[in-house]
Amino acid sequence: MVGECKRDYINEDRVNEAFAEIIKHIIIPEDVKSSIVSKLREYHTKQCGYSKEVKTNLQREISVLENLIENSLELKLDGNLNHEDWGRYNKKWQNEKDKLLMQLQEINDLDKQFYDQTGTLLGFLDNAHDLFLKGTMAQRRKIMNIISEKIVYKNKSFDIKLRPVFQDLVENHCYKITV
Repeated sequence: MVGECKRDYINEDRVNEAFAEIIKHIIIPEDVKSSIVSKLREYHTKQCGYSKEVKTNLQREISVLENLIENSLELKLDGNLNHEDWGRYNKKWQNEKDKLLMQLQEINDLDKQFYDQTGTLLGFLDNAHDLFLKGTMAQRRKIMNIISEKIVYKNKSFDIKLRPVFQDLVENHCYKITV
């Protein structure tokens, strides 16, 4: 019969409440925080060096192509380069420049992603519960995916199995919440 859906659904607020309760019990020891921060520093140093080197090389190549494009137009304007050759070179160099600009944008996007993820991780280390409560829907989902290995909602029962590292940080290995 139309309109008789027998699927179980759960309100997003209830999911958030369940996770907030679990996250309240995730206390990251200071020695673990220090170790993570130390590794983040190392990674950040390497990442910055790599990113700067790649950006510098890309910008150098872009600059070379821009000079070729500008100089070829001057040669064309002076009558020292025919229209067909100029068009062929210009198209080739513009395409190469566009590819390099896309690579540069990809590096910038990766840098942004690194800083966003690092900020989330540091916030999680400081106060996972507060970060979850104040986070956007996307941030909450990301935290749920990070800490949970399996989430099942069946027969009005909500089971969350945490990933092993988080299982070790809380008292129970699996939370069962009835909603």
